[in-house]
Amino acid sequence: MKWLERFWKWWRKAEGGPDKAKEQPQQANPEALKDPLSALREAVIAKKDGEALACFDELAAQKGVAFALREASALLVNHEIPALRMRLAAEWEAMGDEENALALLADFPEQGVDETLLIAAWSMRAEIAERRGQSEEARRFWERVLMKDIHHPRARARLLENQSQLRPGPNATIALEAELAHGRYRVQGLLGRGASGTVFDAYDQRIGRRIALKLMHRRGPEERARLLHEARVPWALSHPGVIRILDVDPDVGLIAMEPLEASLRDRLRQGLSPRELCMALAEIAKVLSWVHEAGWVHRDLKPSNLLFRAGMPVLSDFALALPKGALPQGGEGTRPFMPPEQAQGKPADPAQDIHALGVMLAQVLPKTPALAPLIDSMRDPNPAHRPSASAIAHALENAASTL
Repeated sequence: MKWLERFWKWWRKAEGGPDKAKEQPQQANPEALKDPLSALREAVIAKKDGEALACFDELAAQKGVAFALREASALLVNHEIPALRMRLAAEWEAMGDEENALALLADFPEQGVDETLLIAAWSMRAEIAERRGQSEEARRFWERVLMKDIHHPRARARLLENQSQLRPGPNATIALEAELAHGRYRVQGLLGRGASGTVFDAYDQRIGRRIALKLMHRRGPEERARLLHEARVPWALSHPGVIRILDVDPDVGLIAMEPLEASLRDRLRQGLSPRELCMALAEIAKVLSWVHEAGWVHRDLKPSNLLFRAGMPVLSDFALALPKGALPQGGEGTRPFMPPEQAQGKPADPAQDIHALGVMLAQVLPKTPALAPLIDSMRDPNPAHRPSASAIAHALENAASTL
């Protein structure tokens, strides 16, 4: 248990443990030295961690480890002495008494405690859980260890080794989920998964607010550049109809975004009236018009990238966005919504977004004579024949009044 060895090295250096105590005997009350249990009680009440540990060692030497453990554990029922509590838990575990070890760790304080102590406590809880076959409990504590020390070898190895058994499904690794920018973010649930990343419902502990956290599945140079691009485009656009980016960490591979409501796909499952749907798509067309006027092409319009804020649609996921006329690396996009010219890797053009929006309209809007010509023109094979986003918004608003 190398983590325990590291803990004792830290304690001897920072708190004056047994090794230091032998070199520099404490000038304690002579009467107290005659009664180590009384001295221990006084140190616990006074919350003197280093002194309490020295008194425990003296008590164990005089009365035996078992006696010292029972008495010291009873004293800690109503007192928070982190280093002594960790020492007693380690002693109980070494004796094979996991119940008493867990009882001490269950009340382990987490505020104002040195991170080395927290890591030692959480590591012990994870290892006990593993021995008991409690995989999910072990995962939870190994993740907490990584939130404090992202390079902790034991925690990382255990999480990656047991990833398939502990949490099947998400493509983002458990280790990456746990790192979360050195513990700033706390994952609360899964929102969705895509080809490049997983989006979690999370809490920003630094500023105290709920966020959506996107974690990239890979973190090479190409992924870091793509992550920064996905964050910079909406930040530069700064429009109410574009998702708000709150933070980005390319080293960890995450983007913190505003938490939004369900996607258009989810809203369709919940039930939207034809008129509500038509008005929502008209608003998206207005946002798209603004994006095009700002010189950008989204290039990945689809129902899962259209979210809602207080009932109003918001355009998200600008990972593939390019300036007008920019040459892409290839036929990037989502195949069912891509026009032929985008699949062929031709320069970014607003007409590509119009085609994708036309495919969406054909999928979700009711088949009416009023909308058929509009949808057909949006999917015209010739990009020059497709209408502008502003013209589409106007047409959809007019059509909504008839639905």
